[in-house]
Amino acid sequence: MWVKCFCGLKKRSYEAKLEFARKVENPTLKALLVSLAYEHLKLAETLRTLFNVEYEDVDPFSRECREALGTGILDSIAKAKARIKEIFSKEKTTTSDVEELLKMLRVLNDTSKGCLLSIAKIAKPSMAKVIVFLAETQDAFYRSIEKYLREELKGGGVK
Repeated sequence: MWVKCFCGLKKRSYEAKLEFARKVENPTLKALLVSLAYEHLKLAETLRTLFNVEYEDVDPFSRECREALGTGILDSIAKAKARIKEIFSKEKTTTSDVEELLKMLRVLNDTSKGCLLSIAKIAKPSMAKVIVFLAETQDAFYRSIEKYLREELKGGGVK
């Protein structure tokens, strides 16, 4: 159930990142968000293949998934997601908004990476290698986005 719930969570993350990307005017940031979204979908599909699970109808915030993934993890994700949505709903983004966005993206990234590394610990060694690779790839995408946003902050704007 743990992997199923995590896959469902990554699919939701994919959908949310695409939604956020549609609202971003900056073409480079938009491209990075779309790319990150597809990384999340790739992750869910790879885990589906590795563990032979279906996740399309899984609600990652259901009671079963709360028990499988942990309430703390899901609450942390929900808070970060709400804050990101709030930032993207603003007409004009400030420097402190971008810093907050980076902080929330870091929370989401670290949570996801931690979940992946936990899955890797219980997986067969050959599967674990793939899962660790996925965690590292996702982390690299986050670092690219963070670097870009920090450079844009120095230049005066993001949205």
